[in-house]
Order: sequence, then structure tokens, then C-alpha cells
Amino acid sequence: MFSSWNTSSSCCMVTTKSIHLADFFILLVAISLYTVYMRILHNNKVIHVNLKLILTIISTLDISVLLVRIADFLDFSGTYDFGPTLQNSIKMICFSMGTLSLFNLLAERSFALYAYQWYERPESARPHIIIMIYLLQFIFVLIAYRMVENGGAKAAQLYVAVLFCCAIVALVTTLLYVLSARLRQNCVRRRRFELTRHSISGQYQMAENQRCDRFIALYIPFQVLSFFLTTILGGVLVFQVQRKDPRSYLLFHSLLYLTIAPRVMISMLIPLIRHPALYKQLKQLLCRKGSYKAVDHMELSSSEQPKYIIVHSTEGKPLTFSPEEEEALYFQNYSTAWGCSAE
Repeated sequence: MFSSWNTSSSCCMVTTKSIHLADFFILLVAISLYTVYMRILHNNKVIHVNLKLILTIISTLDISVLLVRIADFLDFSGTYDFGPTLQNSIKMICFSMGTLSLFNLLAERSFALYAYQWYERPESARPHIIIMIYLLQFIFVLIAYRMVENGGAKAAQLYVAVLFCCAIVALVTTLLYVLSARLRQNCVRRRRFELTRHSISGQYQMAENQRCDRFIALYIPFQVLSFFLTTILGGVLVFQVQRKDPRSYLLFHSLLYLTIAPRVMISMLIPLIRHPALYKQLKQLLCRKGSYKAVDHMELSSSEQPKYIIVHSTEGKPLTFSPEEEEALYFQNYSTAWGCSAE
């Protein structure tokens, strides 16, 4: 991976710069989507804080890999340095951490699926364990990458091979998780109304886990397949193009990153569209500007608080309620429904 070749001019520079231009505009779109995604994700109160942290780290690592490409956009020399530069180090470290994040996500979802009674407790909402895991993984990746830098080309090839094996293991683990999640959900549906075994909060947590699984069932396989394909393309780039045709390396390197940017955007769109709560917030965010304009043109007839007309039946029972009464009545009926279903 690291050779002394860094002065030979690359071929197809016009095509390469055209790809850089297209990649730059895609990067701007990805950054805008990342900003919206982070805003919606962290304003959401439904998704568990541990899951939000992992999703945030995965997207941040992906965006970091794309942001490093800015140095390529500003380089017009037509050469590529295979040495241990800061740019190459950031790319490989972020990609390695992204691969390990897939296992963290699978572990977190497994805990949420099988240990929901513990997962609903307040102490589980403190992501100290996940932060410590990421710190240990980061230290491990730094040590491994430093050994690769000192080991030369063979160590670099071994590093890529290890990433390839990790992608295969993640793919197999994902298939097992999807199958076990379906079996677990079928089991939960059969006993979700058994109040003697599950509290209302426990049933609520199971319902939230099922809502999360709506996008997790698509998000995890997509991420794993994407990392798997990216690892394969990276291996071809290192083992074939760099060895046999180094002058074409810059062109194929640009094509590789042109495939990464759409994958990053799709990985952020899946939670926003598939999760009901996030999708609702996305629609509200898109329509907020028009809503604000409509509110600005509204004029109240008086400065007093709005009044509500309460309609009663012939028996004296109220038929209409204020917003506060409707909210209290909703939760009362919700609690009664759980009790009736248990009987």
C-alpha cells in the first residue's frame, strides 16, 4: 500500500478532475443532509440515547472520510502519495472505526431486543459504556495502524485483508440478527399483553424497539453490504491497480469515493424515512417555514386566552374537552386499555 511512487503523473487527469467536481457537489449535499439528520436525531426523545450515539458516530465517521477528500480537490499536481500522510491515516482510521461500529450497533440492538427490561432502566440511558468501548476501539485501531506504517507493504495488505474478514463476519452476524429478531418479535407479539409478566413501561419499550427495527432491519444490512463492497473495491485498488498500473490509481481512487458519497447519504435517509418519529420530525422541519409564515399572518381577536365551548349531553355528561382534559383522558383510556387486554 505504501510505496515510494509519488512523482509520476497520473493518467486521465481531465476525467479525474471532472469526477472531483461531481464529488464536490455531492459532498455539499451530504453535509447539508448530515446537518439535518443530526438536528432531527438529537431532538428526538423516542429513540434510545445509546442508539442515537452509535448512529451519530457512524454518520460522523462517514462524513469525516468525505471531508478529507477536500485535500484531493485542491491538489492539481496529478500525483498521489502512498506514504503514511495525515490524509491517508484519517481515511483508514475512520473506515476501520466505521467497520467496528457495525458490531457495536448489532450488540446494542441485541441488548434492546433480548434485555429490554434492563434496557428501560434509567442507568441504561447513560452511554458511558459505549463511549468507553469506542475509546478502547480507537486506541486499538491507532496501535494497529501504527504497526501497519512500520511494517510496510505486506503489513498494509494484511490490514486490508483483516478489514475484509471483519466485513464478512459482520455480514454473517447481520443475517443471524435479522433471523433472530423476527423470531423474537413473533414471540413478543404473542405475550405483549401479559401484564403479569411485563409492566406497562416494559410493553412500551418493546413497542419502541419494534418501531426502531423498522429501519434497523434495512439500515444494518445496507451498511454491512456497503462496507463489504467498499472493502472489496479498496482491495482491488490496493492489490491490483496500485501494483500493475499506478498511473491509473488516482482515477480509480476518485471513482471509489464517488460510490461512497451516495452510500453515506442513503445511510442517513433510511432512519429519517423508515422510523415514524424521525419521519414526522422531518416533515415538520420541511414544512416549518411555511407554518411560521401562516402563524405570522394570524391575528387574534383579543389578547385574552382562547376560550373553549363545552358541550354537554342531555344527561349532563361533557361531549367536548379542553386540550388539557383531552390529554388526561387519552392517558386514562390508554391505561384502561392495557388493563382490559390483560384480562
